[in-house]
Amino acid sequence: MRRNLLFLLLLPFGEVHSQLGSISGLPESEPRRIRAYGESDGYHGDLRTGLGFATIDGGNYLSLNFQPNLQMGKLRAAFDLEFYFGGDGSFKFRDDMYDDGAGWLRSIRHIYWGSEADTLHTGVGTLYDVTYGSGMLVSHYNNASNWDQRKFGFLIDFNFPAFTIETFSSNLLDQQLLAGRIAAIPFYRYNAPFVNTLEFGVTAMRDTDTASSKASTLSGMGLDVGFYPIKTNGFQWKVFAEHASYEDYGRAHGFGTIFHMPDLWNDVLDLEILYSLRLVDDQFIPGYVNPAYELNRARHGLIDLLETAPDGMSHFTQIYSTIFDHLHLRANYSSPADNEPLGMFTAEASLPQLLDPVELSLSYSKTHMDGFGDFTDVDENSVVRAIADWRMTSLLYLSVLYRAHWIEKTSVDAKKLPVKTFEKQDTFRPQLVLRYQW
Repeated sequence: MRRNLLFLLLLPFGEVHSQLGSISGLPESEPRRIRAYGESDGYHGDLRTGLGFATIDGGNYLSLNFQPNLQMGKLRAAFDLEFYFGGDGSFKFRDDMYDDGAGWLRSIRHIYWGSEADTLHTGVGTLYDVTYGSGMLVSHYNNASNWDQRKFGFLIDFNFPAFTIETFSSNLLDQQLLAGRIAAIPFYRYNAPFVNTLEFGVTAMRDTDTASSKASTLSGMGLDVGFYPIKTNGFQWKVFAEHASYEDYGRAHGFGTIFHMPDLWNDVLDLEILYSLRLVDDQFIPGYVNPAYELNRARHGLIDLLETAPDGMSHFTQIYSTIFDHLHLRANYSSPADNEPLGMFTAEASLPQLLDPVELSLSYSKTHMDGFGDFTDVDENSVVRAIADWRMTSLLYLSVLYRAHWIEKTSVDAKKLPVKTFEKQDTFRPQLVLRYQW
C-alpha cells in the first residue's frame, strides 16, 4: 500500500537527471552522456532532406526523407518524415511503418522545452536514454527499440538545488510504463566535505500492460544513497549503495563507485568509469527497464521473463569518455546472474569532426546475452543505428545509413493458428543529402 501511495505522489512531477553540478559552490559532476541532439541556446536550426535508395529485408525501395531540426530559445523540435516506394516490384508507398505504434505521430522525433541543466525540462516524442540513479530499476531505457512501431512518450523535469524530481510515460497514446524518481541533497548548503554531497533517491515504476496472462501489472521500488569522498574540479570519486524490489517478486541490492576525471592532460580526455556489484535474488533482473524492455514485453511477457530470472551475482560496468572534444563514447555491460541469457550491452559513439569531411555516429544495444563474448552477434535481440555523412560541398553530402532492429511478425502454423515470431529487420540506405543550417 505504501509503495502505491509513494508512486502516486511521484506522478504529478517529471523527469530530472540528478546533476549535482547545478548546486551552487560544487563542481560539475554527474555522468557525462552523449546528446544526440544539441542543447545549445539561441535561435537556429538545420534542414536535412535526402533522396536515394534503400534495401529493407531484401526489398528495394526509392527513399525520401525530410528532417527539420529547429531551436527557438529553449524550444527544440526535431521531425523525421520517411517515405519508401516499391518493395514488391511495383511502385507503391510502404505504409506499414505508420500503421502501428505512434502512427503518423512518429514523424515527431521530439519537441522539448529547456534542457537537463534547466529548472524545467519537458518534452514529448522519443525517449532516448533514461536512467534513474545508478540504474538498478531504470537503465538507459528508450521507447524506440522497434523503430517502425516506436512509441510517443512524455517527460517533464524539475531540478532544484536541494532536490530533483523525475518521471516519464513511455507511451502517451496507451498508458503502459510510468516511472519516477525523487532525489534529495539535504545538506547542500553546508560547507563540509562529504556531507554537502550526500544524496538520497527513491525510484518507482509501474507498468499496466505486461502482456502476460499471469498478472497485468508490474510495480517496483528502489532506494539509493551516495556521496563524494573526493569532489574537485579535477577529480571526483563517488560511492553509492542501491536496493530495489518488485512487488510480489524478487529484490536485489548493490554497491558501487564512480570515478570521473574531467580534464586529463589539459582537456585531452574526459573519462568517467562506473562499477556496481549487484547481489540478486531470484525473480529480479537488474536494470530491467532498459533498451530491450519493449522487446521483452512483446516477446516474452514482462512477468513471464521475470519469473524465470535466477539469483546470483551481477556486475554492471559503464564508461563515458570524450577525446579532444571530438570522439564521444559511452558503453556499458550488465552481466547475467547465474549465466542465464539475461546480459545486456549498450554502446554509443559519435565522431562529428575528427575525420573531417566525414561524420560518423553509432548506437548499439544487445540483450539476452549469456556472456560478453556474443555481443557482436547482431540478431533479433539487437538494435543498431549507424550513419556516415561525407561532405561533398558546403550543402551536399553523401550519406549511408544502416539500421537493424527487431520486428514482430505473425505467421500461420500447420493448424492454421496465428503464431508470433520476432525477427531482425535490416535497412541499408545510401542517399544524396542536402543539409542547410541557419
